[in-house]
Amino acid sequence: MKKTILFFLLLASASVYGQGEVRQRSTTKGLNASAQMHVLGWASTYFLYLDKNSPTGFGGGLWVGYGVTELIEPYLSYNFTGMGTSDIDAQGFKMSHFDAGVRINLAGTVHPVRPYLQAGYTYLKGTVDQVINGSQYDDVEFYGGKPHLGGGLRYFLKIPVAVFADGIFTVGKKSKTRLNGSEIPDEPDVTTFRINIGISLNLAGLAEK
Repeated sequence: MKKTILFFLLLASASVYGQGEVRQRSTTKGLNASAQMHVLGWASTYFLYLDKNSPTGFGGGLWVGYGVTELIEPYLSYNFTGMGTSDIDAQGFKMSHFDAGVRINLAGTVHPVRPYLQAGYTYLKGTVDQVINGSQYDDVEFYGGKPHLGGGLRYFLKIPVAVFADGIFTVGKKSKTRLNGSEIPDEPDVTTFRINIGISLNLAGLAEK
């Protein structure tokens, strides 16, 4: 009988000790800020010459989110992209994205890896300086709002620092257009896809250090 009681006491002690070993490995609650780099791909049947000869670009940006809970995190971000011009007859080609949305963080704080899904709205702007247009050169600008969807992984090296990788796809097609500063009725189809990598800092976790 004494051996049985001793066994259960040891088992209970081991259980309490094991629970004490469970520790927080990540957090998305509170203010989060990120710096990121990206590669961008795009598609357009309207801008077929540019799509075919300048299909990708590279850039970077800033991202800020606020974890209302560990699950829900509204965010804002701005990204700038320089598109390749070596194979197009133009002085310059660039794009920018301003994103606003909500991220859903999965898994829990005992895990260092936090997958996420995100969705929201993007204001996209593209500018092409002095691009060949028939027998002349024109300045072309396309812009407008469209939905975006995406997802990725955030890996916490140690609270409050994490690295991440994700993808974000703009799903709306039609945009507005300016030619040499004047708006024209054409509504070109433009979709983009960005693959981001970067480093994130949980400022609430930093304040606790």
